[in-house]
Amino acid sequence: MPTRPTILIVDDELGVRESLRAILSQDCDVLTAGSGEEALAVVEAQPVDLMTLDLRMPGMGGISVLEAVKARNPEIEVLIITGYGSFDTAVQGLRHHAFDYISKPFDSDQIRRLVQAALAKRTATQRLKAAPDN
Repeated sequence: MPTRPTILIVDDELGVRESLRAILSQDCDVLTAGSGEEALAVVEAQPVDLMTLDLRMPGMGGISVLEAVKARNPEIEVLIITGYGSFDTAVQGLRHHAFDYISKPFDSDQIRRLVQAALAKRTATQRLKAAPDN
């Protein structure tokens, strides 16, 4: 039986974390973090396939978390979900290799589609890296 992907939801708002957990827990193992610092501790402690990431949080902001996570493990896909989106922050997130960038409030079907696409990209990347050179 294949293992379920692990998703880390990072948002300082409990309601958002729990909404995303409800949306994603049917297909994935879900971990949560209420701050950037907590998110980095989780990533250090256990494997994570995908992270949803809020940009505006007290303490360590989302872009700093994104940079730190990608420095530790560039294969973790990151989906930015923010209530304070702007063109500049979208460009910044994508420049740091976020998979996608969406605004709150989010649509649960859109979240599921984006998560599945990000996980499919991660799986394809891992298969390519594991393939023998020809």
